[in-house]
Amino acid sequence: MPVCTEMACALELEEKIVGVDDHSNYPPTILQKVEDGTLVNVGDPLEVSIEAIIGLNPDLVLSDHGEGQSQTVQRLEELGIPVVVLHPKNLEGAISDIQLMGEITGKNQEAEALADDLSQRIQEVRDAAQSLEKPRVYVEYYFNGGYWSVGAKSYQHSSNQLNQILIYSV
Repeated sequence: MPVCTEMACALELEEKIVGVDDHSNYPPTILQKVEDGTLVNVGDPLEVSIEAIIGLNPDLVLSDHGEGQSQTVQRLEELGIPVVVLHPKNLEGAISDIQLMGEITGKNQEAEALADDLSQRIQEVRDAAQSLEKPRVYVEYYFNGGYWSVGAKSYQHSSNQLNQILIYSV
């Protein structure tokens, strides 16, 4: 899943990645490796190919918690393939997931350094934005054939508390 790919690359694990979903396109080197056949595309995040994953013989599968993925995770676990599901609900959750990924991959130092850097940058933005007028922000994105908006308890909403307008497409 894209968030897992990006976190793994931020922790200097890019050379260990053997497969990605078809939404993983950052950093640009990931997309290039898919295009040149160095990395296997295992399909859409909602319909990954379990056969393709098995064929890669991974030591670990990283997944985000998405609709429709629980059956895939369950099947992989039944086959004895370790799966770690990341599910950040806010910025602090994303930082915790980075630390978890560092712990399970032996990249503790890199994860702590990244977590500290992100926490510091988030605090700097919060401090700088504290005296600014808070704009009302509406975020909508297109996913899986429909438009979705962001609720008060979502990850995106916590980002909006930083006075960011978040626009992204998956």
